[in-house]
Amino acid sequence: MSNIVTDEAKSSGKYVLNHSHILNEDSVGSHKDDHKKFKSETEKKYGNIKVYEINARNLVAKDKGVSSDPYITFHMLTPGKKHPKLWKSSAIKKTLNPSWAFDKDPLAITDYHVWSPLHIEIKDKDLLVKVKSAFMGSIEINPGTLAYLQKISGKDKITLEFHKLGHKSLKGHDHSNITGSINITLGITLK
Repeated sequence: MSNIVTDEAKSSGKYVLNHSHILNEDSVGSHKDDHKKFKSETEKKYGNIKVYEINARNLVAKDKGVSSDPYITFHMLTPGKKHPKLWKSSAIKKTLNPSWAFDKDPLAITDYHVWSPLHIEIKDKDLLVKVKSAFMGSIEINPGTLAYLQKISGKDKITLEFHKLGHKSLKGHDHSNITGSINITLGITLK
């Protein structure tokens, strides 16, 4: 896992990830000890997450190889097989480059345990037949690490650029034909 904390990232509030998740102190490189201290100080805290914008690019086409009708879901990862769904977007028709913007009214996920990973999946909604949605990729964010990145950058919200999407769905199925990237702008306020 590469270090995402650079001077440029701290000043801009924009962090680039070449993998599909931000989960632990390995992501913060030389800030590892400071991150561990921050984690021990916030281990039992909850927070309110606000999502301002999500942009996906170059997703895999699921509708006869031409386009897709993508939507996103947010889930809290918990031990075991049940992962509560926190939110689901509407589908955006016929695109491989969808955007969901919440600038005027950010998507709010309240009272979220700071160190419980947040799993975000992109799926294709089949608008013609009522069958299962097709998995298009996923990312995972650790809100505690997000709070730490906000702290060291001094920003209320930051942008995470995921240059690679995850191949595993919540159900544990591995999908090999996943392409694309996601940018997500969000912030967390600790309680």
